[in-house]
Amino acid sequence: VEQVLSSYIHIRQAVVTAQEVHGAKVLVAYYVPAAVTDKSELKSWLQQKLPEYMVPAYFVEMEDIPLTSSGKANRKALPPVGANDVIRKEYVAPATEMEEQLVAIWESVLDIEKIGVTDNFFDAGGDSILAIRLVSRINTLAGTSYTLAELFRYGTIQSLAARIAEDLAAAPAKSSDEEDVMASFDLLRNEILQNN
Repeated sequence: VEQVLSSYIHIRQAVVTAQEVHGAKVLVAYYVPAAVTDKSELKSWLQQKLPEYMVPAYFVEMEDIPLTSSGKANRKALPPVGANDVIRKEYVAPATEMEEQLVAIWESVLDIEKIGVTDNFFDAGGDSILAIRLVSRINTLAGTSYTLAELFRYGTIQSLAARIAEDLAAAPAKSSDEEDVMASFDLLRNEILQNN
């Protein structure tokens, strides 16, 4: 992975490590740019060159890679991963109450502030373990039986909220369901806010 990353035209030096983030091992790319480098373009380029599981989840831009006395990369001196190291799209605020409730859940599960409704769960640092937690919370509160497949298919808050709304609309005989779901989301949001 390091070799491929280092071959990118705008990268002067790169180190890739496996770190535990949110209880799961993920790849983290530390790099020194040779020129202005857009993280999204860099990730897209890597996705064309590597299998998805080998593409780093986090990208940390650095001025210099710390070195050991023997001149090799000092992996122990690399900084910890932060929320800014996740590749995210331009922030788009929630437009509906359902989106607001999902934002609260995602921010709690991902431990990220100000996640937008067009951010992809996996691009925002989500992994399979966090995805299971997220789907479980949504199913418990919404009374749905979504699987991980739905999260892969509807990977943004915007698309998932639309899916939930469609499912609620498809069950007109249960007109109080949407109110129950929203009340459940309100309870979860209050619980999350109290715990933070």
